[in-house]
Order: sequence, then C-alpha cells, then structure tokens
Amino acid sequence: MKKIITLSILFLLGFSIKAQITGTLTCNCPKPIEGKFVQIEMMVENQDMGYKKKLLDMACADTKKDSPETIKAKVNCMWEKYYKEFGCNSTGFLVANGNILKYAVNNEFEHFVDGMVKFFGININLKDPADGKTLLDFTLDEINRYKKNKDYQYKVSQLQTIYDHFKKDLKAKHASEL
Repeated sequence: MKKIITLSILFLLGFSIKAQITGTLTCNCPKPIEGKFVQIEMMVENQDMGYKKKLLDMACADTKKDSPETIKAKVNCMWEKYYKEFGCNSTGFLVANGNILKYAVNNEFEHFVDGMVKFFGININLKDPADGKTLLDFTLDEINRYKKNKDYQYKVSQLQTIYDHFKKDLKAKHASEL
C-alpha cells in the first residue's frame, strides 16, 4: 500500500512539474523587439533555415539548458502570444499583414511550416486576424486562384500536394472546422 501511495505522489509531482513547464514558466520572456519579426519574415523570404535559432532566441529558449519539451512550450507560448506580430506585408503576397505561415507557402518554403510543427509543435490551426482564415484556407484559395490560368497548372499541382500534406500529415483544418 505504501508503494502505491508513493508512486501516486511521484506521478502527481511529475504531472505538476510538467504543467509548470508548459504553463506559467514559459511565458516570462519579454516581447521580442519589433525588428525580430521582420527578420523572421526575411528569413522565410530567403528560405533561410536559420529561422529556428532566431525563434529560439525570441522565445528565450536555451538548447543547452532546456529540455525539448520546455523548448517547445516556450516557442509555443511566444508564438501564440505574439501571433499577430508575425504578419507580413511584402510585394506579391496578397494577404495584407497575413501570417508568416501563409507567407511561407506563398514563397514556396513549406519546409518552414513543417519545421514549425516538427521542431516546435506550434498550432497551425489558428485563424489569421488579417483575413479570418487558416493556413489550409489560404492554400486552397491559392489553388483556386492558380486554376484560373492554364499557364500555372504546375503551380496548382504543387499547391495541391502541399494542401494534402498539411491536411493529412499536419492535421491542418479550415476555419469552418474550428
């Protein structure tokens, strides 16, 4: 009986520590300075894989001291807290102040989206305040936009593959499904 009680206490203590790691301890990082968000935008534009380090810095995550779970929690907290700050206004991007995930698809850098999910576990099913649509909605809109021009059927095929990957592998949803 003592073993069961001891194990129960250890389990609850471990659960409590996990809750602290994914809860209040992760959001104590100061807001990244304005230029940091623009740097991420430029890295996506240039398909620069260094975005991971920049995001770690923005989230006050330390790969030498923090566990992988803590790193994910810190980046997730920063991502959700400053989601609106990750807006992009660039030539050729049709969503004024649209989220950087959409900008990555627009720039054919879907590996950014994959990395954000794989390494940081971010939620890609947030509605973008710029247009009220999710990443999956945007990708479908782009497919439909390119379908109107027969010269861009290769782009339709490419976007359809990305759409299917987001939906199947990353569990992306449309705004109407949230």
